[in-house]
Amino acid sequence: MKTRKSERGARNRRSNVAAPFRVRTSAFRVLLLGFALSCSKPEPAPYQSVADKVMVTIPRGATYYQALDSLESKGIVKNRDWFSLYARIRGLPSNLKSGV
Repeated sequence: MKTRKSERGARNRRSNVAAPFRVRTSAFRVLLLGFALSCSKPEPAPYQSVADKVMVTIPRGATYYQALDSLESKGIVKNRDWFSLYARIRGLPSNLKSGV
C-alpha cells in the first residue's frame, strides 16, 4: 500500500520546524529582561553641596594607619576592621597617596 509523503511516519515524528524558534524566543526573552533591568536604574542620589562634604587631608609621608586614623576621626570610616579588609583587597596600603 502506498502512502503520501506527508503521511509517512507522521505518527511518530515531531515537527522540527518549531524547535529553532523556541531557542530564539528564549534568547529574546533573556535579552528583553536584560534590557529592562538596565533601563530601570534607581533614583539618583540627591544633590549634595560642598558644605555637606567632609574634607580630610592625608599629609605627605603618612602611613596607612595614620590615614585610617584621620578617616575614622572624621566619621568617614565606621568600622575600622571592615575598611582594613577592603583596603587590603584593593591594595590601598601599598598605593596610599597624600592629598585632600
